[in-house]
Amino acid sequence: LTWGVLLAFSGGGEVVTKDGKVAGVNNAGMVLYTAIIVTVNMQLASVLTYWNWILHFCTWISITGWFFFVMLYGAMPLHISGQMYKLFVEVVAP
Repeated sequence: LTWGVLLAFSGGGEVVTKDGKVAGVNNAGMVLYTAIIVTVNMQLASVLTYWNWILHFCTWISITGWFFFVMLYGAMPLHISGQMYKLFVEVVAP
C-alpha cells in the first residue's frame, strides 16, 4: 500500500494538480493515510465473527470521521490549517 502510493507520486512529474503543479509529499500523505484508514477498518470488518450495532457504528464513524475531519480542517482559514488548506478537495475529490 505504501509503496504503491509513493511510486505513483514519484513518477517524474506525471502526477499534476489542477493548477499544473507537481503533486508533493502532502498530496501523497493524504492519499496514503486515507487508504490506510479505509484498509484497516475493512480488514477489521473482515476479521470480526460477530457483528452488533456498536461495532458497525464504530467502524463507519471511524471512516466517515476521517473524511469529515479532513474536509473541515482544510476549510479553515489558511493561518489555521496551513499546508492542509483545501488539500482534501484537491487530492481526493474529483
